[in-house]
Amino acid sequence: MISALRLALLLAVAGVVAGSAGANANQLWRSAVPPPLQGPVVIGAGGPTGLEYWPASPNGGLKPTPIHGPTGLKGAYGIAADGQRLAIADSTQTIVYDLLTQHETILPDSTGVAIDAAYGKTGTLYVASFNNQKTTGDVLVYPRGAKPYTLECSLLKIPDYIAVDNEGNVFVNDGYLTEVIEIPVKGGCAPVKLKPAESGYAAGVTVDPKTDDLLVLSDPDLCAGGNEGKLTIYHKPYDKVAGRSMVLGRNCSGGVRLNADSSVVLIGDEGVAGPPSFILQHTYPEGKQRGGYFGPGAGPAGFTTIPNSLPN
Repeated sequence: MISALRLALLLAVAGVVAGSAGANANQLWRSAVPPPLQGPVVIGAGGPTGLEYWPASPNGGLKPTPIHGPTGLKGAYGIAADGQRLAIADSTQTIVYDLLTQHETILPDSTGVAIDAAYGKTGTLYVASFNNQKTTGDVLVYPRGAKPYTLECSLLKIPDYIAVDNEGNVFVNDGYLTEVIEIPVKGGCAPVKLKPAESGYAAGVTVDPKTDDLLVLSDPDLCAGGNEGKLTIYHKPYDKVAGRSMVLGRNCSGGVRLNADSSVVLIGDEGVAGPPSFILQHTYPEGKQRGGYFGPGAGPAGFTTIPNSLPN
């Protein structure tokens, strides 16, 4: 089941903006052209300034720097990076924002609420989308230089988190089912019979670009204390080999990303009673704690790193 806080945010945004999707994509330009971010950095979206970053550090960071980013961010649930380009899943739209040129492209979500984003190895953008009216989900695909299309899967209810492996297979961690659904390149879709199975709240999914390992994050004790932020690593074939688990979270985890060389894993977490949210980091694959990234206000929702490696 999806965490109560995340579901409440999704339903609130979906209710306010229902029926607004389907407009043509807009392109907005800024006059100033800043230098690229000197990595490595951790980028957060959804904080009080919209976009912000911390220099990557073994000890984390306490004071993010605002980024002069896209205007009008609504939810900023998930974020992925391809070079200096950010894809931000932001309720009824996905914003592709180039940090170098400040070029902003708005991709309206034609089916509902954009929840999470991932870039494939070739730079294709995949966006997990939730239809509040039908409690169903699908995946919007934006190939470079080609027409967008939709991956349909009748199994999806609330496609909370999305990842892509090196072969282009799509994995969705469904917050309603608490289960990872695979949409293979060859077509169709089916649950991945993971061992051990995911339990509690679905909290994230990503793929290690170096090994093609599948990383699944969950909150087994339903964000009520105990084992939260349980990260399980599965080698291929994911449904045949038992995964290795470690508990990395504090209270109620959500979102997982790797840095560019897969030496650090970052997970989102939050306070006992909800916001503020923050980003915890651990060595990977060992799982040794290495501080976290904190900021003012409600804190970041989605997050990623620059530089990064595809897929992410």
